[in-house]
Amino acid sequence: FSKTSRAGTAALVLIALAVPAAAASTAQAASPPAVTATPTTSGARVTWTAVPGATSYVVGVRKHPTKSDYPTTWTSYPATAAAANIPIPRTDGQPRFVIARAKTGAGDVTAAPVQARALAPAVLAGEPLRFASLNIAIPNNTGFPGWPRRSALILEQVKRQAPDVLLLQEAQNVTAGANNRFKPLADQFYVNGYSFDRSIEAPGTKSAGSRIAYQRSTYSLTSHGLIDMDTGLSNYVSWAKLRSKNTGHEFLAVSVHLNPFYNANCPADIGKPSHNNPTYTQRHTFASQASTLKRRIASINTTRLPVLMGGDMNSNEVGDSGCKQAHEQFIDDGWTDMGSTARPTNLEFATTARFATSGGGDPLPARANYGRIDYLYTQGLGGPTGYRTDIPWATAGSTVLNERSSDHFMVIGATRLNQ
Repeated sequence: FSKTSRAGTAALVLIALAVPAAAASTAQAASPPAVTATPTTSGARVTWTAVPGATSYVVGVRKHPTKSDYPTTWTSYPATAAAANIPIPRTDGQPRFVIARAKTGAGDVTAAPVQARALAPAVLAGEPLRFASLNIAIPNNTGFPGWPRRSALILEQVKRQAPDVLLLQEAQNVTAGANNRFKPLADQFYVNGYSFDRSIEAPGTKSAGSRIAYQRSTYSLTSHGLIDMDTGLSNYVSWAKLRSKNTGHEFLAVSVHLNPFYNANCPADIGKPSHNNPTYTQRHTFASQASTLKRRIASINTTRLPVLMGGDMNSNEVGDSGCKQAHEQFIDDGWTDMGSTARPTNLEFATTARFATSGGGDPLPARANYGRIDYLYTQGLGGPTGYRTDIPWATAGSTVLNERSSDHFMVIGATRLNQ
């Protein structure tokens, strides 16, 4: 895990503003307040130094350090104030950014954004478990390098990371030629100790791309199924009930791929052509699909087993223009983001990147943009013990020198299985 945020916290950026008492127009501008953020169980305690001549302070909180279309919530404080409590869910790995501004007779004085996090959720005792998610990019996608090479790279990555449970998306056994099928890769998974939630369908058979692979030496499959998120659109979520052969503990594993064409960012976009492909009409919001998924999982999980869930949500951590995204809804619905671990993470990296169209290597994923669209969550367990996006390739300048298997990166989390 590469250190990119304060261990043991959930991040937040604070902005503090000071509004000065009346002063002569010729007065010199004051220095900005010095801002600190200390994690607490309910969020972060933000403090700032006094600015001479300030009549009040304003503290702004946002979920992205730079993007202007992400909303900032501002709160005013009197000139005597020097601290504020900022609420942040302990289960949310997404940092907050706090801005402090002071108004004086010589003009506003604004401090640079400060990252804030809540204390990480407590880790409970139990059997260690590592799970991962990867959208492999459908085998017959002609916009990517050839599937035989990509499938070999996927297998190398899985062997290197060796997750106990792997959630896959776009793993269809398509009909477009023997070299564009998932089945040969699935066979290699089996050779390396993995079994799947269901048999691999024959080419040409209706096939859901979401699958669950598990280490069969450690777990046994007791039941499985599919959740149809939108009748008629083949937008399936796969689930499997697994039992530990070491402890007998059971849990649900859920692999999710939210549809990028039929789901909208904001309610006002429903009924409009998709931004991703205008031939499709948006039917739901990502947030409403997150709530639907919660209800569907609850209807399956009648004994309230712990749940591991992950996948390609096709939406960022924070919605543009204040519209709630799937991640925000999952947090509101009680899921724990694996990025909320107390251990250092590399959450600042996006989980996708384009393939290079010419020589020079593939482009690096964007850093410091917090552009996840692939996530891992748990329900009914203690806090996570680790998280990272797997970006293992050697780099030089702005390019990745080694090949990649997909336009998505594998995300990996660690937790403890307890009941």
